[in-house]
Amino acid sequence: MGKKKIRIASLPSEVKENEIRVCMSRYEEVKSIRDEVWTSAYRYKVYSAIRIVEMKIKQHLPSHMSIAGNDATIS
Repeated sequence: MGKKKIRIASLPSEVKENEIRVCMSRYEEVKSIRDEVWTSAYRYKVYSAIRIVEMKIKQHLPSHMSIAGNDATIS
C-alpha cells in the first residue's frame, strides 16, 4: 500500500513513542513519530493530543485501536 502518514488522536501525552512504535509495527515498518503542533503564529509551540506516524503499511489499519491500554482513533 505504500508510505502513509497516520494520525493518532485521543492518546495521552504520557504514552511514550516506543509504545506507539511497538503497536504500529504490526502493520509494517514505522519510519517516524512526531507530535502535531497547533499554529505557529503564537510565541510558543502548543502541542495537540495528536501524533503523526509516518510508516510503510501493508494492510489497512483499524479506525480504533488500543495503545498502551488507551483507546485511540486512527485516521
